[in-house]
Amino acid sequence: YKKGVNSLYGFATVGYKDMVYLDLSGRNDWSSTLPDAKSYFYPSASLSVLVNEMFGLTSQDINLIKLRGGYAISGNDASPYQLISVLGNAGTWGDVPRLSTSGTLLNANLKPEIANSFETGIDVNLFKNRFRFSGTYYSVDNKNQIFSTGLPPSSGFGSKNINAGLLRSSGIELTMGGTPVSTKNWRWDVS
Repeated sequence: YKKGVNSLYGFATVGYKDMVYLDLSGRNDWSSTLPDAKSYFYPSASLSVLVNEMFGLTSQDINLIKLRGGYAISGNDASPYQLISVLGNAGTWGDVPRLSTSGTLLNANLKPEIANSFETGIDVNLFKNRFRFSGTYYSVDNKNQIFSTGLPPSSGFGSKNINAGLLRSSGIELTMGGTPVSTKNWRWDVS
């Protein structure tokens, strides 16, 4: 049950006048559990804009207004021995070793599971950072999931591995917090 994954990863951050920040990354994987001829590339990008700096809104009352967004693709390979049948040890019969193959019809053309995610949001800090608000909308699509589906016993197998499915999840996350009490020796934060 061993597998190997070789990867290349790159990351870059670019900022403009302490107001706009762009992060880019890319990863390329070659997995021993997926077909040899393919490599899989997973990019991501995120952008943050400090609106309060851009429009000169920084004061004692406005400490931060940030708009942010991002997009990423990530993947997941298969477990070992999911492409072609191999002989496995099924015990012994007396002194004779017994070998068997999987009862699953394996798929030599499996693809990696892919997740596409998108996120956008806003962060606001006011009154010397004593009031904080964060709002985020996110959406994640998972596709090419690796499933084992049932087969009729007359086929000689109990199941078959396939890529299928699209699972979409999305939502809104809201967080509000503050510091109602802040003295020299004591600070109380609530969210």
